[in-house]
Amino acid sequence: MGGALRPSTRRSTGTQRRCVSPVDNMPGWLQTATWANPLRHFVMIAKSIYLEGAVFDDVAPGLVALAATAVVTGGVALSLFRRRLG
Repeated sequence: MGGALRPSTRRSTGTQRRCVSPVDNMPGWLQTATWANPLRHFVMIAKSIYLEGAVFDDVAPGLVALAATAVVTGGVALSLFRRRLG
Protein backbone atom coordinates (compact mmCIF):
# COMPACT_ATOMS: atom_id res chain seq x y z
CA MET A 1 0.00 0.00 0.00
CA GLY A 2 2.92 2.35 0.61
CA GLY A 3 3.86 2.21 -3.07
CA ALA A 4 0.39 3.30 -4.15
CA LEU A 5 0.59 6.46 -2.07
CA ARG A 6 4.03 7.45 -3.28
CA PRO A 7 3.97 9.95 -6.16
CA SER A 8 5.48 8.81 -9.40
CA THR A 9 8.85 10.34 -10.18
CA ARG A 10 8.85 8.95 -13.70
CA ARG A 11 8.16 11.52 -16.38
CA SER A 12 6.70 10.71 -19.77
CA THR A 13 7.67 13.71 -21.87
CA GLY A 14 6.29 12.27 -25.10
CA THR A 15 2.84 11.85 -23.60
CA GLN A 16 2.97 15.29 -22.00
CA ARG A 17 3.82 16.94 -25.27
CA ARG A 18 0.95 15.30 -27.12
CA CYS A 19 -1.58 16.00 -24.36
CA VAL A 20 -0.79 19.68 -23.96
CA SER A 21 -0.78 20.75 -27.59
CA PRO A 22 -1.68 18.26 -30.35
CA VAL A 23 -0.88 20.77 -33.10
CA ASP A 24 1.15 18.18 -35.02
CA ASN A 25 -2.00 16.11 -35.47
CA MET A 26 -3.96 18.98 -37.04
CA PRO A 27 -4.34 19.61 -40.78
CA GLY A 28 -1.74 21.97 -42.24
CA TRP A 29 -4.09 24.93 -42.68
CA LEU A 30 -5.18 24.69 -39.05
CA GLN A 31 -1.59 24.42 -37.84
CA THR A 32 -0.92 27.71 -39.63
CA ALA A 33 -3.98 29.31 -38.03
CA THR A 34 -2.81 28.36 -34.52
CA TRP A 35 0.10 30.81 -34.81
CA ALA A 36 -2.45 33.58 -34.11
CA ASN A 37 -3.40 31.91 -30.81
CA PRO A 38 -1.34 33.23 -27.86
CA LEU A 39 -1.85 29.95 -26.02
CA ARG A 40 0.29 28.17 -28.61
CA HIS A 41 3.20 30.52 -27.90
CA PHE A 42 2.80 30.19 -24.14
CA VAL A 43 2.70 26.39 -24.30
CA MET A 44 5.78 26.33 -26.54
CA ILE A 45 7.65 28.58 -24.08
CA ALA A 46 6.60 26.54 -21.05
CA LYS A 47 7.52 23.22 -22.69
CA SER A 48 10.88 24.61 -23.81
CA ILE A 49 11.75 25.81 -20.32
CA TYR A 50 10.46 22.89 -18.26
CA LEU A 51 11.18 19.96 -20.56
CA GLU A 52 14.20 21.11 -22.54
CA GLY A 53 15.91 23.60 -20.21
CA ALA A 54 15.70 26.49 -22.67
CA VAL A 55 17.36 29.83 -22.00
CA PHE A 56 16.08 33.33 -22.81
CA ASP A 57 17.43 33.33 -26.37
CA ASP A 58 15.45 30.17 -27.12
CA VAL A 59 12.13 31.56 -25.92
CA ALA A 60 12.56 35.19 -27.06
CA PRO A 61 10.58 34.76 -30.33
CA GLY A 62 7.62 33.38 -28.38
CA LEU A 63 7.84 36.23 -25.89
CA VAL A 64 7.86 38.75 -28.74
CA ALA A 65 4.75 37.11 -30.20
CA LEU A 66 3.01 37.26 -26.81
CA ALA A 67 4.01 40.90 -26.35
CA ALA A 68 2.72 41.77 -29.83
CA THR A 69 -0.58 40.06 -29.06
CA ALA A 70 -0.83 42.00 -25.79
CA VAL A 71 -0.17 45.32 -27.55
CA VAL A 72 -2.74 44.66 -30.27
CA THR A 73 -5.50 43.34 -28.00
CA GLY A 74 -4.75 46.01 -25.38
CA GLY A 75 -4.98 48.74 -28.02
CA VAL A 76 -8.30 47.41 -29.29
CA ALA A 77 -9.65 47.15 -25.74
CA LEU A 78 -8.54 50.70 -24.93
CA SER A 79 -10.11 52.02 -28.11
CA LEU A 80 -13.42 50.27 -27.39
CA PHE A 81 -13.36 51.47 -23.79
CA ARG A 82 -12.78 55.10 -24.80
CA ARG A 83 -15.52 54.88 -27.40
CA ARG A 84 -17.97 53.54 -24.83
CA LEU A 85 -17.13 56.34 -22.39
CA GLY A 86 -18.02 58.72 -25.15
